[in-house]
Amino acid sequence: MIDFIVALWGGVKNLFYSLHPRQLRRFAAELPVLTPLAVRSVRRRLPRYLMVGVSLGAGIIIFLVLSASFRGSAVDLAGRTSPMDLPADIVVLDIADWGRAAGDLGWVGAAGSYEVFDSWEAPTSVGLRRVLGLPEGGRLLGWLGLDHLPPPGGVLLAADVAAAAGLRPGDTVLVGRVGRDGFTGRGYRLAGLHEARDSLFRGTLVMSLEELLELRAALGAASGSPAGGPGADSPQPTALAAWAGSEGTLPRMLERVKGLFPDATIWWAALPGDQAYRAVGGFLAPGRLVLALVFVLAGLGVFNVMLLSLLGRKAQLGVLKALGSDDDEVFLLLFLEGGFMALGGSALGLTGGAFLVRVFDRVSELPLLLTPSALVWAAALGVVSFYLASWFPATLCRRASPIQLMAERRLYLDPRSTCAQCGRCGGF
Repeated sequence: MIDFIVALWGGVKNLFYSLHPRQLRRFAAELPVLTPLAVRSVRRRLPRYLMVGVSLGAGIIIFLVLSASFRGSAVDLAGRTSPMDLPADIVVLDIADWGRAAGDLGWVGAAGSYEVFDSWEAPTSVGLRRVLGLPEGGRLLGWLGLDHLPPPGGVLLAADVAAAAGLRPGDTVLVGRVGRDGFTGRGYRLAGLHEARDSLFRGTLVMSLEELLELRAALGAASGSPAGGPGADSPQPTALAAWAGSEGTLPRMLERVKGLFPDATIWWAALPGDQAYRAVGGFLAPGRLVLALVFVLAGLGVFNVMLLSLLGRKAQLGVLKALGSDDDEVFLLLFLEGGFMALGGSALGLTGGAFLVRVFDRVSELPLLLTPSALVWAAALGVVSFYLASWFPATLCRRASPIQLMAERRLYLDPRSTCAQCGRCGGF
């Protein structure tokens, strides 16, 4: 067993050694001499090589069709999922129990990447409205078409709500809470109107974050609720927004937000579509095992044909070695024969797979999406499958002696002299 492990480890080292640039240059120099011999050998065994080339091509076709169906179904489901109706690249944290003082969050907003804001469904003199508390200089103001917040004691109201209520700038708007003793709250001067561009702001009343926190703290104290506790009367912020300059920076930003607020539930604009895409990808994850098995079976086909080709002409290869061909030249000859087979099979698989994906995409209700990366992966996996499957038979021949081949004795990965002379147990 130890001898087999040592031989296998040596074979792996030789596998990587054959990819060394010096070895590749040597093989390239020998190609003009060995290529005609490899072509002649392929012609003499054309049916066998065609069968394996077709098998390898069929493996690539199955890989491309399955990959396109997995990708297409995920994209289709994500496309049918309606995105959240929020400003682009906004991260909203829904906090059940914030547990932080408002002052401790000021440095987050000052960093420029984040914006803390409070959102509250509150009774007002113009009905039950969503009240937003925004920090000074926050980017949400840009979505409202404003450069700054109203002055202290002032609020902004959606233009359609103000028109329906007959309010004009300078009028008073009450914001508070309806309890057992009736309405409790404060009056704010209507400093201006805003045009809602998103449902997050549609019909909303906007004031500064500090004033909204102060109002909710006062209402919480009046109702006997503990300051900082959960619920509608909590004076703590209930949301946090973050903007990413590009899609590439958004994941890093989300990681930072999770680190700052590990107990928060995180939402952002494209969350439903992303979640659907990931869900389908996770559901179809076992399909990747099927794709891997496709190439394993294709590699086994290459391995079987290469091994049969070797075992069927031991004497011929022994004569080549006896006439002066070194081990590397015989190895390259066998490798070229398998390369012609793999090249034709890969071309058949790539073209046939792309054609079948187009046909199935037209006739099937399930969309198929073939990406350039899938084509690259198919070609790369085909080459790797061929290389690994061809290496073992070619290595057996490389390590065999001319006498061992011409006498058609068994071949071994670890060709000891006694085994080469005997050849009655194991081997190929």
